[in-house]
Amino acid sequence: MLSDHCPQLSSLTLSNCHEVTLDALLSVTHNCPRLCSLNLQNSQVESLALPRVLDECGSQLQHLFLTYSTMMKAVISRLAGGSCPDLRVLELNTEMKQGCDDLSFCIESLQTGCPKLEVLRLLNLVWSSKSISRRSEENPGFTELQELCLATSNYSFVSDTVCKRLLRDSTKLKMLDLRGCYRVTPQGICDLPCTDLERLYLGIYCSTKNLILPGSGSALLATRWQHSLRELDLASQSFNERDLTQALHILSRGGNNETLQSLNVAGTKVTSSAIRNLLRSCQSLSHLDLSSCRCLPRGMKRVYRGEQDIHECLNGLTEELKKELGGDEELYLGPSEMDV
Repeated sequence: MLSDHCPQLSSLTLSNCHEVTLDALLSVTHNCPRLCSLNLQNSQVESLALPRVLDECGSQLQHLFLTYSTMMKAVISRLAGGSCPDLRVLELNTEMKQGCDDLSFCIESLQTGCPKLEVLRLLNLVWSSKSISRRSEENPGFTELQELCLATSNYSFVSDTVCKRLLRDSTKLKMLDLRGCYRVTPQGICDLPCTDLERLYLGIYCSTKNLILPGSGSALLATRWQHSLRELDLASQSFNERDLTQALHILSRGGNNETLQSLNVAGTKVTSSAIRNLLRSCQSLSHLDLSSCRCLPRGMKRVYRGEQDIHECLNGLTEELKKELGGDEELYLGPSEMDV
């Protein structure tokens, strides 16, 4: 067996497996004392296996990857109870075609049970937070958290309050993925304690027909993290033209931004002039998504990848400007464009 011949095993992935039994998991965890990473995503695991493994061997786990099942509440309960005190990475997902009951847990209890958590991913899960107890509120939050991903294409209960509870002490956070979390506002995000956020994903990848999205706030986000943002996703957000123009102007940082590498404004009201000014300033930009941008000229609404493609985008927008001005580009260029 694997456990007999691989005593130095440190990572085990059993994705898309059938009939993973309790005995098999216990055999591996007991005979492989260095095992610290366990991935059981999309596998059929015996119903009582996971809680039992966490009870007996959770102290050695640092990375745990699971797919939603009927035992998820029991798993969360074990984690909140301190069965995996050294856990660094926790990823819980749901298959796109899989339905699941709402998952509810106390954020503060999970923070207490997993104090060393650096990465938390709750992918495509429908979940809500239980009310906070006075005792839990006194304990520190996720002080080591560097990545939080709550991306979903389903209904979302995630709000400003939920984000604040999750990230109240997460000053080290570098990546925040709130794609599909339409209840969260720009102001709520800006109020978070993380000072050097590098990757911020706020795209909406579900129908926005019945959603009430903010018409402004992108400029607030740009102001808060213009110095550190490497990737920004605002796809299908409803920010107005003026707000987006201001945000991109802020990200231009006076004509010299060597930090921003990826920008997704697909499906937004971003204008040609705002994109043109940004491209003149962001020399490190290697990915730009302008798909379905209603204010852009035909032929420009697509994804641009790599330095050459980005340069062609800038040339295309400049040529469109020249056509509008009858060939005299300088008549239209503002000071920020003329100086670049």
